[in-house]
Amino acid sequence: MAKNRDDEKFTAIQRKFYAAESTVAKADIDSFLSASSRDEFSQRYIFDTARAWSGNATATLKGLSVPVQRVDIGYLDEVNIDWSGYSWTTPEVLPTAGRSSCARTRPRRSMMFAPGWRSTTVAS
Repeated sequence: MAKNRDDEKFTAIQRKFYAAESTVAKADIDSFLSASSRDEFSQRYIFDTARAWSGNATATLKGLSVPVQRVDIGYLDEVNIDWSGYSWTTPEVLPTAGRSSCARTRPRRSMMFAPGWRSTTVAS
């Protein structure tokens, strides 16, 4: 959980570290969704290393009152973030190490499960 900078609410954060060939099932995210559906949360993120999500898990994330964003390991690899250059004073700017294979400043469409995605700038 993290306190939001721009309001008095919180962002719920879940990480799922699975073998690369694994699939995230609905049961794997149910308790996170239940615990983070309270009023104090305005956003939710799930970071995962799985190959895919089941159809039921993906469908569960659609139309929720508190949005859920999936950030998969492939996206993190593509943006090639240089964490040594990261600054808490400008968290919306993510410096890249060398040339990033991900030149976009918005997430892939496959990662957008709910409205309200706040894009992050990738600096190269």
